[in-house]
Amino acid sequence: MGQIYLDEVGQSYIGANRKQIISKYNDVEKAAQAIDRERVEEAEREFRKARVGAQKLPWTMAGINAAIWVGIGYWVFNIPGAIGGALLGFFFGQGAIDRARKMNAEAVRVAEADLQEVKKDVAEDASRPMTFSVNEQVFGEREKEEDYKSAFADRLQGYARQTREAARNADEPKDEE
Repeated sequence: MGQIYLDEVGQSYIGANRKQIISKYNDVEKAAQAIDRERVEEAEREFRKARVGAQKLPWTMAGINAAIWVGIGYWVFNIPGAIGGALLGFFFGQGAIDRARKMNAEAVRVAEADLQEVKKDVAEDASRPMTFSVNEQVFGEREKEEDYKSAFADRLQGYARQTREAARNADEPKDEE
């Protein structure tokens, strides 16, 4: 008996404030969507930064390295030492350039994987069905038909929407800079 009374009081309280509760819930959802957009934008910025950084190679350092080896070779063995130092400097410089290319390629790969993961997370969040129907949001009254809908059917609709979006995104050409 006490439980029934509490349920009735709780329902009457929620019923009276349902529109406000729905409004606050929608505010939280909008804030979550804004955070998701910021996460995607940040991941895209990091990816662009990694791609731009991949173009920068340490040519100056390789040149300085080669010049140092030429100088050391000349100091020790004169002209033949300078020629040997040039060869040594060339190979050390090429090694530095190759290491930088590999590190930059890895940074781009990681940034792209992070971007795809963030986009996947955001797409999953966006595929969730609405908590409150449009009528509930406008009028603040509970819809009995919505209460009887299957949560499984809602989830299937969400997956179908997510699959359509993924197919649409796969069809769009990627822009390469």
